[in-house]
Amino acid sequence: MRCYAARLAWYITWYDWHRHFSACTPCKQQTCLVGHGRRLLHEQTMPPIDRKPVCLSCPAPLLATELVAPVRWEGTDGFNLGYAHLRCLSRRASVT
Repeated sequence: MRCYAARLAWYITWYDWHRHFSACTPCKQQTCLVGHGRRLLHEQTMPPIDRKPVCLSCPAPLLATELVAPVRWEGTDGFNLGYAHLRCLSRRASVT
């Protein structure tokens, strides 16, 4: 896949997953099959890299068996997109 198309697929699937997660109560409490499917589609767009994505809160790698949320936060360079364990989010502010 070309670089632009790969990056575009990453953004589209991330925002699709985030939009579903933000509106879905089961996603925030347990495994939601639709949310899990959107996560899997998003993970397929990730490039093959040496290290796995990490949690925004605890910097531990995200495992396929863990409940994970797509998170967006505002930094000095604008909005940043990433991921966090649900257990870490429960200790912090809600997902926006």
